[in-house]
This record gives sequence, structure tokens and C-alpha cells, in this order.
Amino acid sequence: MDTWLDSVRNLRNYCAHHSMVVGMTSSVVIPDNRDSADVLPDNTNLYSRLYALKKILPQKDADMLAEELEKLISKTKIDI
Repeated sequence: MDTWLDSVRNLRNYCAHHSMVVGMTSSVVIPDNRDSADVLPDNTNLYSRLYALKKILPQKDADMLAEELEKLISKTKIDI
């Protein structure tokens, strides 16, 4: 849980200070033992921060986060 909170704090700081979150690397996120090993192949990238955020959010909020991320991705001019 400590690494999840640290990574979410780190992600928040990147966003709050208008830093680029794509390609970011920082502290390590330790995966949940109940998840398969391939769910978190890289434990220092943006995806690992989203993984940690989803782990600590209530399910309703995690679902809302997924919807909002899909909206943001669909609006971007970059082919993701």
C-alpha cells in the first residue's frame, strides 16, 4: 500500500505542475499478490501509477476514472 500511495502522490504532483506524464518514470509500484504477474510488466511507468490509483479507489470511482480517461483519449489528436 505504501508504494501505491507514493506513486499516486507522484502522479498528482506531475499533473499539478503541468509536467509530462507520458514517458514518466519514478518510484516502484509493487503489484498486488492477487494479480497475475503480467498485469504490471513495468512498475515505474504511467500505467503503474494508474494501476495503483485503481487499487486504492472505491469501485465506483475507479469506473468513473476509466470513463474519464476514455473521453480524454478519444479527444486527443495523437493516435494512441
